[in-house]
Amino acid sequence: MKVPVGFNWLIAGISFIEARIEKSLTFLAEKKELVLIPFICNFWPCWLTPNRITAFRLLISLAIIFWLILKGAPLYQNNYWLAIVVIIACLTDLFDGPVARAMKKESKIGSLFDKIVDKFLILPLGIVQFWTLDSLLVVLSIAGTIVVVITAIYKYFQAEAEVPENIFGKFAMICYSLAIIIAIWPIWQNFALKIAWLGFGLAFSSVILNFRRHFGINISI
Repeated sequence: MKVPVGFNWLIAGISFIEARIEKSLTFLAEKKELVLIPFICNFWPCWLTPNRITAFRLLISLAIIFWLILKGAPLYQNNYWLAIVVIIACLTDLFDGPVARAMKKESKIGSLFDKIVDKFLILPLGIVQFWTLDSLLVVLSIAGTIVVVITAIYKYFQAEAEVPENIFGKFAMICYSLAIIIAIWPIWQNFALKIAWLGFGLAFSSVILNFRRHFGINISI
């Protein structure tokens, strides 16, 4: 069946926009690396390995989940201490990748560990904060998380050099993290919701790219 010329132009336009966005996000990520790598090489303690940083984030995430169960979800609102803890956890996510590259400790298991632990931090707070505001966003985010985790585990056992990653996924996590921090204050929740939707859009783009690049599937036709 012949594809209409106009449709081909539409796909070409979408691909062009996608490539430009990816290039811009990659540029920002590279600038971050230029700042962090020299700092890590000169001042970072050798004992603080990337997997230990990720494990620390996991402990924080589990502590937050336990706190929410014990104290009740409404107590997270306007809680400055919770905001500080979440910010610290999110900052560890900025460092574990550059630390792994600076220390030459990149590994398949470390990459997989990092992706799974990220979800322990973001998903529970996202459900608590956004379910009453926009249940559709929560359901779609949960479904996307399941797809990402299954894909990462599948590729891990396929003897790939590294678990699938792309720049859209990295910036999706930044948006989600920023959204859950801002949403701690109820007056900012609608703004946080918009950032969370942006995070979902980037996460969806990440999933599509992973399927196209790592499974040889051309989603666009």
